[in-house]
Amino acid sequence: MAEGYSSLVLADPVSLNAPGVQIEKVWGFEKNSEMPGNCVLYVLNGAGNGKVNGKHIDLRSEPFVSIGPEGVQSIFTSSAYEAIRIVTPEPLPIFGRTNFALGTHHKKGYSTTKLSEKGRIQIQVVRYEEDQDKGDHLHRIKTEFFYFLRGSGELITRAFRIPLVAGMHFAINPGEPHDIKNHGGLEALMVKTNNTMFDTEFVE
Repeated sequence: MAEGYSSLVLADPVSLNAPGVQIEKVWGFEKNSEMPGNCVLYVLNGAGNGKVNGKHIDLRSEPFVSIGPEGVQSIFTSSAYEAIRIVTPEPLPIFGRTNFALGTHHKKGYSTTKLSEKGRIQIQVVRYEEDQDKGDHLHRIKTEFFYFLRGSGELITRAFRIPLVAGMHFAINPGEPHDIKNHGGLEALMVKTNNTMFDTEFVE
């Protein structure tokens, strides 16, 4: 399928250390575009609707949409429509908007809202507190992918410091010490692969 729109691969299965998982940015949908299934869409801009097995789905009122193996047979969007498409080996559940408050957790320097989780794949939105950071840390098994939605900040690793703005993205591999500092309204979409509890180690 995959007809009638543009896509750019942001992270492939190798960089995510997860077979069958890929992250893309999609945009430029033509009338009656088609999209393969087993993916979720996080809407960045614009509005639209699609049809799955004859049933219409709204691509504007809910920012996060799950698409099963049947895919989307036709998509109609505004010219400004763009989204992050996360391809997975099997469909992911969506934690509805009414559950977002219950799914928000406040931690040192940031808060998270879990959007979806199945097996060792987790998707969440991270909001960083002003001029705060988690501290230099690494993950033993987990890979973290970040796509920054808004705000400004800084990625700090042992080798470099990179300013962060909306639209930037990168993956952090297991064993790589890192920290993220917020300089103003920093918010990111995060995809975790090989996610497991008690995987974080703080380093000096």
